[in-house]
Amino acid sequence: MKRIYLNEILPKIRKTDIRAAIQWCIRNNVAICEDGRDKYCVYDDFVKAYNKPSKKGLKQKEELSFEKKKTSYAPRKVSNKGYNPQSDEARSFLDSID
Repeated sequence: MKRIYLNEILPKIRKTDIRAAIQWCIRNNVAICEDGRDKYCVYDDFVKAYNKPSKKGLKQKEELSFEKKKTSYAPRKVSNKGYNPQSDEARSFLDSID
């Protein structure tokens, strides 16, 4: 179990105060432990919480691209305005589409 102390976390989360690092850990559900007077958290938990926003963003982009693809392949309604079929077969075909 690898440790990362809060003073090592500060530059990674772009904070300057230990209290801000503690609040960040609480908001991101990272458990804080104490080693004497120093506070630390488990390195793997920190990395998972630190990378969480980027995973969320990728998931949203994926969903948006899926919706875009889904709507681009949606069946389209054929309009026959301005077209008068000449044969009976063409008329029956257009009637079957509508």
